Amino acid sequence: MSSRASQLDPFACSIQDNTTTRRNFLKQIRGTAAVTLASTAVTSASSAKADPGPVSDVDRDDIERVLDSYENRVQAARAETKIPVPRQITNADERRYPNFIGNFSKGLPHNSLGEVDRNAYLSLLRHCARVGGMRSKR
Repeated sequence: MSSRASQLDPFACSIQDNTTTRRNFLKQIRGTAAVTLASTAVTSASSAKADPGPVSDVDRDDIERVLDSYENRVQAARAETKIPVPRQITNADERRYPNFIGNFSKGLPHNSLGEVDRNAYLSLLRHCARVGGMRSKR
């Protein structure tokens, strides 16, 4: 069993502790996952009436595998954040078709022919431009 798995205390952060950071919260979830895995491994072994044998060794291996898998996912997510989002290029359909017939308009009001309400679509574009502009200033 690695020292990493033995050092985790899933109940380290009390409910009354208002200083819990995101990192502590994730560590707590990680520890809780290990405890959950251990308890389900014991439960499934006893329900199958299997030979108890070295259950604790199996539990440690399973916990390590879960923790390693978690670490891999976290590392992959961090690596993904370093990949830049490519610039989105418009196909100019909004200028080409004045009724916006080729554009996504689900959730907006439409007329009896199924064409989007022009004012509603233009309002959506203004909002997207405003939110997009706010994101680029961060």
